[in-house]
Amino acid sequence: MSTLILINTTTIVYNGSATQLNAGDRVSDSSIQDAAEAEGAIFGPTSDDNLVAASALVAKLRSKGRNEQELTAVMMAAYASTAYATAAAAAAAALPTNLVIDVPLATLQGKTSGTAFNIGAALPAGAVLSAVPTITVVAALAGTGPITQAHAEVEPTGAAGGALIGSTDVLSATGTFATAGSNPNPAVGGDQLQMTVTTVGGAMAALTAGHLQVNLNYTIPTT
Repeated sequence: MSTLILINTTTIVYNGSATQLNAGDRVSDSSIQDAAEAEGAIFGPTSDDNLVAASALVAKLRSKGRNEQELTAVMMAAYASTAYATAAAAAAAALPTNLVIDVPLATLQGKTSGTAFNIGAALPAGAVLSAVPTITVVAALAGTGPITQAHAEVEPTGAAGGALIGSTDVLSATGTFATAGSNPNPAVGGDQLQMTVTTVGGAMAALTAGHLQVNLNYTIPTT
C-alpha cells in the first residue's frame, strides 16, 4: 500500500463516523484514500520534495492556530508545481465533457424561420468532438397556421463548409437524433454554434410547443 500526502482538508464518513483528514496528512490506508477521493480529496506522492516541505510547514502553521482553508491553500500551491499535478490535469482533460445546450420554447418563439441564431457559449479552445453530436426533441414543435413541417440543423458560426448536425425533423416525434451534417468536422475548439430552424405553414412566433437540446461530447487534448 502506498503512502500519499493529502493536499486538501477533507471530511469523510469512515466506520460510521465523520472523520476529518487534514491537508498535509500522510495517509497509508487505501480504503481511507478511496473514501477521501470520493469526497473530492487530492493526494500527492511522498517522493516529491516540495510536497514534503509543504507538509512540514503546514504542520507548524496548524500548531500556531492557522485555519484549514489557509493550510489547504499552502498545500495546493505546492501541489500545482508538481509533475504529479500536471499528469492529473492531463488525465482529467482526456475525459470527455458532456455539454447540453438548451433551446426552450421561449427562445424558439423569438427567432425567424430559416435564420441562424447563436446557441450556448463559444466552445473551449482546442475542443475536439469525441462522439457524434445529437439533437434531442424534448417537446415536438407545434404551432398555429398550422405549422406542417419543422427542421433544425446546427453549424458553427459562418461555417462555409456546412452543418455539424444536418437537417432534423423536430415536428413529427420526440427523441434523440444523430443526423450527419455536410461538414461534421470534430475540431470545434473556439466555435460559436448556431441553430437554424425552418418551419412551413407558420412563423416561429406562432409556436405553441417546442423544446430542443443539442448534445455534445468533447475532449481537449493536451498534445
